[in-house]
Amino acid sequence: MTNRRLMSHRERCADDGVTSPVDVSPMAPSPPPVYSYAELFMMYFEELVQLGPWAHAGVTLGFEALVVAVNLVGVQIVGKASVGLLVIMLSPFVVMFCLAVPHLDFKMLVEFPSPASSIDVGLLVSVIMFNLMGWDFMGNVSGSARKPRRDVPLATSVALTLVLATYAVPLFSAISVVPADQYGDDLFTRAAGMLWGPLEYMVEGAAFLGLFGLGVTFMSTSSEAIAHSTDWQYIPKFVGKRFTSREVPWIVIVLQGCVAFLISIPWDYSALVQVQMWIFSLSTMVIMLSFIGIRFRTRNEARANNNFRVPLPFLLIVALCAPSIGLCIFALVGGDLRVIILGVGLCVVVVVMGTARELYFVRKRGWRWRVSEPPEPPPLLHGSAINV
Repeated sequence: MTNRRLMSHRERCADDGVTSPVDVSPMAPSPPPVYSYAELFMMYFEELVQLGPWAHAGVTLGFEALVVAVNLVGVQIVGKASVGLLVIMLSPFVVMFCLAVPHLDFKMLVEFPSPASSIDVGLLVSVIMFNLMGWDFMGNVSGSARKPRRDVPLATSVALTLVLATYAVPLFSAISVVPADQYGDDLFTRAAGMLWGPLEYMVEGAAFLGLFGLGVTFMSTSSEAIAHSTDWQYIPKFVGKRFTSREVPWIVIVLQGCVAFLISIPWDYSALVQVQMWIFSLSTMVIMLSFIGIRFRTRNEARANNNFRVPLPFLLIVALCAPSIGLCIFALVGGDLRVIILGVGLCVVVVVMGTARELYFVRKRGWRWRVSEPPEPPPLLHGSAINV
């Protein structure tokens, strides 16, 4: 990607002291969660309307087509649409909390009833990680921010606050209103209906809007990650081809929409989540261990020469990374056997493809074989160092 507008994004990002993943390392994108949102959307939809196989496929195709269409207009429009959908989506839960204030009772947080049936712990961990993932994806579009040094930390802080609020506030409202013996998948809609009849339909509508917004934003960030990989020639360069006016990687977006549609037809939501989280856990564990290793090797470097150094002691960084690494290990070994077999098979395919790529460049350019050595770094990387 050497067009003028995209390079100006990178240069602005570099000048402001912030870097995107493409500027510091050859990327290996995590599996985009967009592949699961279509199936989750259909799960909600079919609770309202029973569909046959062809109708199911048609609605799924329509969902993916709409997600692709919004992404094709550009990342700036995606950002504005996401903010608008966020406000609309959160409004019913704000109303629910206000109506539930006189009934708030926090004793259920410490007296939570035991489940009537056994819990699939592997699926539980996968779903929790699925709901809380995505923080690293913002780096894929950080170069599009006007002031990355200011905007990226601010957006991260605001997003963290909103995530905590959107999990805690509806939960406090629901458990204060709904009796413990009626807890289930419809906890929030049941609580909304008990507080105010029309609010139940508003919460259901917010769920659909939330899934669409998540699908749009994750497709945008994951498409940028895949498109960036063409800089390192991990995938054919034509895949990262962009519209000249809006710098949209349209081929990647269309391909992701097609793959998401095809995958969601034969797979159910829980299987999709577990497969994605197995691959995500592996990549996250490798990233965190690599981060710790790089930080250990650069522990004596001057802070002035290390712009992106996390300002924490090394042992504290290890302690902060340890819980996530532990969850990743559990997700890798504690899941369904079919998921583990499929995940290992996908890893083998990736390793074979990566090895073939490296051998191709060894033969073509006579380089010494080093997996971490890119064939042609992007222009802005010449003379730069990786800082952690």
